Amino acid sequence: MSIRHIDRQTLGGASHQSIAEVQRVAAQSQCRARPYASALEVDDGIVREVALVDAGAPVVVLVKAWEPPVLEFLDFLRDLRAGIGTTRVVTVVPLGLDEGGLPAAPEPAHAEQWRRALQSVGDPRLSVHAAAGSLS
Repeated sequence: MSIRHIDRQTLGGASHQSIAEVQRVAAQSQCRARPYASALEVDDGIVREVALVDAGAPVVVLVKAWEPPVLEFLDFLRDLRAGIGTTRVVTVVPLGLDEGGLPAAPEPAHAEQWRRALQSVGDPRLSVHAAAGSLS
């Protein structure tokens, strides 16, 4: 298991310490974590890479909770589903930042916005997990 790419841009300029913390939490969950990227060719590469991972392994997508889910991201989730099949669980984790810039639970309104948007995808194996409290 590896976490290849969680960077400062992914977490809105978060510190290296907070990025390491997200990597540690993701590693403990025994899931492969990969940030969403906006370029279509990068998205296709991510879908191909995730499809090669153990078919029983869940897929975790970290997103900035404060940014609204855009149609491009929903398209990415549909492409991801087409690439990995219908049985794998996909979990989207909206992350907020605490006052120190560390990953934390999202604001309730942000988490709800993500839940509503992802329900519109109509994928029964797609869920949103908004962690409670700080990840540190």
